[in-house]
Amino acid sequence: MTTQFSLDLTCARRQSGLKQSDCAHLLGRSLSSIARLESGERLPSLTDICTLSLVFGRSFEPFFESLFSEIRAELKTRLISLPPSDADQTNRQHSVEALRTRLEEETTKSNAA
Repeated sequence: MTTQFSLDLTCARRQSGLKQSDCAHLLGRSLSSIARLESGERLPSLTDICTLSLVFGRSFEPFFESLFSEIRAELKTRLISLPPSDADQTNRQHSVEALRTRLEEETTKSNAA
């Protein structure tokens, strides 16, 4: 499963002239771990992303965009099935409505871009 991140990583590595083994060493990972990142078989950790950003001097922001889209969709599904509260909890109701609004606004922004 190739992801935008895996494509960006492979491109950045090749443009830099680094080998997968160089990246593995700099990240403190195995060569197979880097190969799995580049093939999309493994998602990077936050530490991986930060380290790679420093190594290549660039942001991997597209990875976050696709990840946020997936998370936003999952949250919408969970929000719909959120059990009702037993008591009158105004703060909870306000928080749930605020989340629903944020999710809709972000979806609208993402679709417009």
